[in-house]
Amino acid sequence: MAPLTKKCIDDEFPTGEVDDNIDDVWFDWKMILISAGSVSEIIISGQVSGTLAHFNFSSFPNLTFLDMSGINLSDIIPVDIGNATQLQRLWLFANNLNGNIPSSIGLLTELQTLLLDHNNLNSSIPPELGLCTKLNILDLGGNSLTGPLPLSFSNLTQISDLSLWDNCLSGELLPHFLSNWTELTSLDMKNNTFTGNIPSEIGSIPESVFTHLANLEFLNLTGNLFKGPLLPGNFSKVLKLKELRLEWNRLSGFIPDSIGQLTELQDLVLKENNLNSSIPPELGLCTKLNILDLYANSLTGPLPLSFSNLTQISQLSLNNNHLSGELSHIFSNWTELTTLSIQDNTFTGNIPSEIGEFPTALCKLKTLLVLDMSSNSLSGAFPQCLGDRSTLTVINLTSINIEAYLQQLGNLNVLESLDFSSNRLIGKVPWQLSTLEFLSTLNLSTNNLSGEIPQGRHFDTFGEGSFLGNLDLCGAPMTKKCRDDEFSTQGVDNDVDDGWFDWKMILIGYGSGLVCGLSTGYIVFTTSKPWRFVMIIERAQQKLIRR
Repeated sequence: MAPLTKKCIDDEFPTGEVDDNIDDVWFDWKMILISAGSVSEIIISGQVSGTLAHFNFSSFPNLTFLDMSGINLSDIIPVDIGNATQLQRLWLFANNLNGNIPSSIGLLTELQTLLLDHNNLNSSIPPELGLCTKLNILDLGGNSLTGPLPLSFSNLTQISDLSLWDNCLSGELLPHFLSNWTELTSLDMKNNTFTGNIPSEIGSIPESVFTHLANLEFLNLTGNLFKGPLLPGNFSKVLKLKELRLEWNRLSGFIPDSIGQLTELQDLVLKENNLNSSIPPELGLCTKLNILDLYANSLTGPLPLSFSNLTQISQLSLNNNHLSGELSHIFSNWTELTTLSIQDNTFTGNIPSEIGEFPTALCKLKTLLVLDMSSNSLSGAFPQCLGDRSTLTVINLTSINIEAYLQQLGNLNVLESLDFSSNRLIGKVPWQLSTLEFLSTLNLSTNNLSGEIPQGRHFDTFGEGSFLGNLDLCGAPMTKKCRDDEFSTQGVDNDVDDGWFDWKMILIGYGSGLVCGLSTGYIVFTTSKPWRFVMIIERAQQKLIRR
């Protein structure tokens, strides 16, 4: 019999017929137990279910790779997993494993890759894991692990990819960890409760410590309790850093000028902290930036002129700060921009022509899904062509003091949410609105609309709140009855030109923001959306992802 070195098993393997090389079969969950000592790899895939309770790890003295990921395993990780002492790669991710990580895991001293993410493990991390000194990749994310990192983690000197995201881990990220992780390229600790200052080994003097992290490319400390200044000091030794995510912490102070040394940086996300400086012009030296998110800090001053160098930027979020000044000087170079969110600042001036001396610019956006320009202090014209934009699912232009006629809207055949409240719309409610079968949210309140409200299809499901504040509207659901000469809902006023909007002017009386969904993203200007509106936005985003 030829030696068997690898066995791949899936749920299509006939459970009653097995290969002659197989000595033993356990059918409870379609797993084949092979007692041949020459087996080095077992890979099980498909919709299998069961536990590891009956897996005899001692039967596989030469097993180097065990892949049981995503097969609906339940129960605990058995203690005798430590008997598979030659294991180099152990993949048990995306199952329903619970309980603790057994201390016997420390017997797997040849282990290089351990993937236990996306389970329900709820213990502390055993210090014995630090005995697996050959570990290169360790992913424990997406569990409910608790407590601090064991001191023995400083022994993992070959670790390059460490993922501890979405757990309940706590304590300080002690300096001796980072100074020993000289091969580290990716560190993901988001959504835990780590505390303390950002360790000096990541971001500040002494420079000798930076040398230890010279390979770092990805750092994610999102959603912890880190406080203090943001990465003070010099970044000259971490020039490979491509993604830096520190959002949802308690960082304060300034964005240091030395951020400009990170010329490989592609994603910088610092949102929802307490940063209170101006934006340093040196940030414009990070010309490979694709995502820049500074949302919800206390940043002040104008955008630096150097922002025009960010020619690869696709997503820019600056909303909920105290930024000011005009925008027009920087837009012309942002040719890849898909998402722009700048609401709740004090920007001034016209809507930049680079976004929209619109007709040709917006009309060419074939995947425009969400348009939100609500509550802003910008001015300028608006394209009539959007009435034919059949991809639009959300339009929100509330509280920008529009004076306009509503006209042909029938081509917006996938529109789900329309909000023109608190403006100065005049004329009739167009009957075409009643033909939009996906329209589930409508708000035309507080305008100067008149005449009879259209009826038919599902349009009569909208309540009085959709139309309040229009004194001359009549008919259901309003209590005001229509006179005979007002029953004219199937057409538009003769003095109105063809098109969607006959915009007269946009006078802005509210505070700040500009949003338009561009190409593969969307821009949102307001922060307090009704839940239905938020759900529609999320569905629109999923449509973009599927494309």
